[in-house]
Parts: sequence; structure tokens; C-alpha cells
Amino acid sequence: MVDEYHDFLLNSLDAPFGVLINKKNAYTYTFGAQKKILLLDKIKARAVVTQTSAALMASKTLIAISGSTQHNIKFFMDRETALIWLNKELSL
Repeated sequence: MVDEYHDFLLNSLDAPFGVLINKKNAYTYTFGAQKKILLLDKIKARAVVTQTSAALMASKTLIAISGSTQHNIKFFMDRETALIWLNKELSL
């Protein structure tokens, strides 16, 4: 489903764009999805809202598994701060 997710982003948004990820609910990815989920180079910035240490750890593990260090990702405890940062990154 990662390909469908990437297709949705590419067909719905004007690149480069940002993504707000809310880790409010727990979910997992297959290993193949973990390797591909961060590979879309049209995403300029990703703001991840994590309200628990488990969500933060899961997100950082996903980044490590992807094998790339070229992602503009920042973690936040609240949505509003995440949106402010994301808008700032997109305006650069």
C-alpha cells in the first residue's frame, strides 16, 4: 500500500510538499513498507506528532530501517507546533 500512498500524495498535492504524521494510534508496517515509506523525494518536510515514548521510538526505528539520512523529519508533542514548523519549512 506504500505505492498507493505515494501515488495519492503525488496526484493530490503540488510538489514539493509537507506531511503531518499523527502517531496517535498504534499501527505497524511490513518490513518491505518500512524500507519504502520514506523514499518519496517530493516530500520536503515531515512533522511527526508523538505523544508517547513508544510512538517516538517506533517512528525513529522506521527512519533507521529506511536506511537514508536525507529526510527532513522533526518530532513534536503537539499538532499546533508541528504545523507551525511544517509551514516554516515549506516556505524556505
